Amino acid sequence: MQKFHNISGLKNLAKELKGNENIYLGIRPYGFHSGNALVLYVYPLLLMKEMKKLGIEPKLNFFVFINDYEQAKLDGPDLLNRPFNVHPKCTTLQQKMCVEFPDIPLVDYWQRVIEFYVKLLLNTFPKINIKFVRNSEMKNYDVFKSALIKTIKNPEELAKIFKKYSKWKVPSQYALYASAVCPKCRMARGFTEITSKGNVTFQCSVCGSKHLSHYEDFDYWFYHKPLAVPRIESFKIDLCITGSDHHEEGDFEIRKALMDYFNAKVPYPKTLYTPTVFLGGRKMGKSKGNAYTIKMSRLEKVASKVDVDFLHLDGEVKRDKFLQYINNGYNKNDGKQ
Repeated sequence: MQKFHNISGLKNLAKELKGNENIYLGIRPYGFHSGNALVLYVYPLLLMKEMKKLGIEPKLNFFVFINDYEQAKLDGPDLLNRPFNVHPKCTTLQQKMCVEFPDIPLVDYWQRVIEFYVKLLLNTFPKINIKFVRNSEMKNYDVFKSALIKTIKNPEELAKIFKKYSKWKVPSQYALYASAVCPKCRMARGFTEITSKGNVTFQCSVCGSKHLSHYEDFDYWFYHKPLAVPRIESFKIDLCITGSDHHEEGDFEIRKALMDYFNAKVPYPKTLYTPTVFLGGRKMGKSKGNAYTIKMSRLEKVASKVDVDFLHLDGEVKRDKFLQYINNGYNKNDGKQ
């Protein structure tokens, strides 16, 4: 299990690749900004260009995981200082409809945007493969089901891992990393339990309804840290590409510990960490209301020239008339070079 950082790490990583690796990319489908583009488009593109310089033909298999089982909005006792003690404020992204187009599910709308940008990689490297996978499509995979049930049963064990390998306080009394979604009101707020026969019981704290049924009859909320393990195992991932903000959370050590905890039957993947993008002195993020994008060609040029953990785009915003607030909607011309 190796980790690589930024452009210098990317160049070292390229020397170790054969060209047919399975690559992990992940995103929550409710927006798309330059921070997302750096991970899902720019760094994969720069990595493949570096491979080509070394005489390695990229025939990589990209698995883009669409996190529809993640929360639509976070809640918890202290979101700033206890990021591992969180849960959905209401429901998951899978259950939400698009604000701009109320008849379109939120995930359907934003997956279309995400697919458009990621598929731009095919323009330069047509021999690669790209597969988009929703969490909900994996619900009945054996390794996914096993990890989800184990997470519901033993949240305090995951809390111990997060506490050991991160700098944050992780009180076990607030530990909750997976739950069912209420079949009646579609909220992910309540108490979930696995019975001795492997069925699921759910007591909804919003509408008060009680449910007992088979595992397959429910939708779920699944925290992204343990969720990564069944993805890695199911698709035999060789390399994960993700933002360095995750590394700051202890992501590298946590993922290894979680793979051990869930007894994953695959090698630990390599990880390439991209710079964290800032704009106006604030970290770029959809939940932070700081979600902007610039031209992909411009972002590639800027990212390729700096070997830093933090990429500030303030200067680029001023000179790039192309700047837009992505949440205003999808313009299919946005990704043109």
